[in-house]
Amino acid sequence: MGLFLIRARFYDDPPSRKAIMEEMSRQAGSTGGVEGIAVKGRVVEVTTSLDAVSVAYMKKVLLGFGGELFDLREGADINPSLPSYVRKPWREWPLWKRAGIHARFLLGLLSTIKVRR
Repeated sequence: MGLFLIRARFYDDPPSRKAIMEEMSRQAGSTGGVEGIAVKGRVVEVTTSLDAVSVAYMKKVLLGFGGELFDLREGADINPSLPSYVRKPWREWPLWKRAGIHARFLLGLLSTIKVRR
């Protein structure tokens, strides 16, 4: 499906890879969508699967540790708005709600496809 890179800067010491993975597991129910974590000084770079759960909950985790999300190319801060469903851990939502979130996410991706003629 693709990968998504999330960058966060920290003004204090950033969380460890282990701490990030533990919190991601608690929030998202697993860490299967996390492809890699690199801590470079006060910057944490996380590569996740491009899906509704991994991206949204990883942003929540990094913000929860006090990070600020920023743009890869420009270095400018990114608006940290999160989808409403991250207000509670993923597994606390009923199955029908989780299926609906996945379906809307995939329909959103599908709408970005450009058909060439």
